[in-house]
Amino acid sequence: MDVHAFSDREKLADVLAGHIKAALDESIEKKGLAGLAVSGGSTPVQLFQRLCLIELPWEKVVLTLVDERWVPPLSPDSNEQLVRRYLLQEKAAAATFIPLKNEAQTAAEGE
Repeated sequence: MDVHAFSDREKLADVLAGHIKAALDESIEKKGLAGLAVSGGSTPVQLFQRLCLIELPWEKVVLTLVDERWVPPLSPDSNEQLVRRYLLQEKAAAATFIPLKNEAQTAAEGE
């Protein structure tokens, strides 16, 4: 296993954004589109802020979440809100976003 250490979170976010860009570019080149599933929470915010500025054909990227709280999308506790605020901005605003939360009252009903 390779272990990579970074001096700070900013450097980590820069490197990760570069790796994600390369993977998205490769998928778009080979398949004509790419998918990206991201986690919520505060940890990926710096990464999102970098990704949204990256030059990509974002209109060919489909974005979703790997997890979500069953709260309204505008709730400050919503991962959808976090993605909309920090990732679906600038250049990345052209991506297609598929949220996990729907109008059902519970996650089990929404499934």
